[in-house]
Amino acid sequence: MKLQYLKGLTIFATVADQGSFSAAAKHLGVNRSAVSEQILKLETSLGVRLIQRTTRQLSLTVDGHALYPSAKAIAQGLTEAESSLNHNKPEGTIRITAPHDFATTWLLPKIYIFKKLHPQIQLDYILSFDKIDIVKEGIDLALRVSHIEEEGYIARPLFPDKIGLYCSPALINEMGQTPTIDNISSFPWILYGALAPNNVIPLSNGSCNISLQPEIFDKTNSPTLMREIILDGKAVGFQRERAMVEKVKTGEVVHILPEWYERDICCHLLYPSRKNLSLRTRLFIEYLLEYAE
Repeated sequence: MKLQYLKGLTIFATVADQGSFSAAAKHLGVNRSAVSEQILKLETSLGVRLIQRTTRQLSLTVDGHALYPSAKAIAQGLTEAESSLNHNKPEGTIRITAPHDFATTWLLPKIYIFKKLHPQIQLDYILSFDKIDIVKEGIDLALRVSHIEEEGYIARPLFPDKIGLYCSPALINEMGQTPTIDNISSFPWILYGALAPNNVIPLSNGSCNISLQPEIFDKTNSPTLMREIILDGKAVGFQRERAMVEKVKTGEVVHILPEWYERDICCHLLYPSRKNLSLRTRLFIEYLLEYAE
C-alpha cells in the first residue's frame, strides 16, 4: 500500500465507523469538505467507488466492504503508534462480551487488578447469554463457556470446567427424600434451554441412557437466575462446578447424581485474528491467560 493512501484510508475507516461524513469530520476535528475530498482522492487512486452516497445516508459498496478491514487495521495501527510515541502507555477501549454469570463470578475480580496496572485502558462490557457476532459488533474479545470451540476464531483455553446438577438441602428436606435417578423427576426443576432440549434432560451412567422429563419445571436463559433459584431451595438445576464449589463446601447446595450427569466444558477466550491485534487487547489476553486459575 503506497504511503500516499494512508491518510485517505484512515479517513475512510473513520467514515465507515461513524456512519456519515459529518460525524467523521467531527470525530477527526476537520471540515466535512476535507473528509469528502480525501475519500474522492482515494477512490480515484484505487479506481473503484468505496462509498455509495445519497442525500440522507451512505453505505459501503462491495469494494468498500472488502477494503474496510485493512483500512481499519491501518487506522488503529497509526493511532497506537502515535500513542506509544506520545505516551509510551497502552490506552484506549477494549470491548468485551461474556455471559453474565461468567463475568460476575470469574472476570470482575481479575479486571480490578488489571485496571490498577493499566488505568488508561477503558473496558466496555457487553454481557449476554447469546453468542454475539464479535466481528459484526466490533467486539475485541469474547469469553465463552462451551464444550466446543467456534470455527474461524482464535480460541485460547482458560480452564476446564464441568456442568453438573445441584439442589439445596432445604429442597431435599422439603421433598422428604434424597435425590435418586428413580425419584428425581418428581423434584421441581429450573431448566436451561440449551441443556434440556424440548424440556428433556439426557442422563447417562455409561451403560444406561435415560431421557428425563421433569413433572414440574420452570425455564430460564440465565444461569445467574438459575443459581439463585437453586440456592433459594426452589428447584434442581444445572450449574458450572466452579461457580458452585464454595457453596458445596459450606453446605448451601449439594452436587447430585454426578454419576448420571456431568458434562465437560472449556472456558476460553475468543478473538477474530492474531493479525493487527491492538497492544491493549494483547496485554489483556496475556493477563487473563496468566491468571486464569
